[in-house]
Amino acid sequence: MSDPDAPAPAPDRWERPATQESLGRAFEELRSYLHRMAGRGWNAATSPPVGASDLVQQTYVAARQHIEGFRGQTRGEWRLWLLSILRTQKGRVIRRSGPNSGPLPSSSWPGAPIDPGPRPSRWVTDQERRQGVRRALDRIPVADRAILELRHRDQLRFRTIADRLGDCTVEAARQRYVRALERLKVALGPTHDGS
Repeated sequence: MSDPDAPAPAPDRWERPATQESLGRAFEELRSYLHRMAGRGWNAATSPPVGASDLVQQTYVAARQHIEGFRGQTRGEWRLWLLSILRTQKGRVIRRSGPNSGPLPSSSWPGAPIDPGPRPSRWVTDQERRQGVRRALDRIPVADRAILELRHRDQLRFRTIADRLGDCTVEAARQRYVRALERLKVALGPTHDGS
């Protein structure tokens, strides 16, 4: 029973669940919200492979297992943390159920990042592509490499490139650039897709 004379807690401050019982109470406060969020975002052509209640229950189990990882101090942070667990559980269900479930649009989730950024596999692919271009640049003549760097790395116009080179016209700089690109494509080899 709470003391009626005790000061009201700050509206955004929240006491972190310290016991399994308090964790259960804190979770129950958000159960209906999580249930609504669990039902959002399924592909219209298919029905969800599991019910929203199952996803909420999986979220509770995961929250119990990982409560020591929660670092928030407000109700809002608690809600977002549980929502991220729910999204993870839902993603697992989608991956297990196969291609017919379709992707979960991030816009259907409150607090979802506007731009989640590239996936790690995309980053690795981009790194490999950049390394391949660097190796190919090392295999072409220095003059070709220089004009490609002036155009791409330094983002110079052909007039400025011609001035820097000093021994050619704007049209000659453009032609040298085209030839340098052709040599780079050959050095990259047939596996480079050009995208």
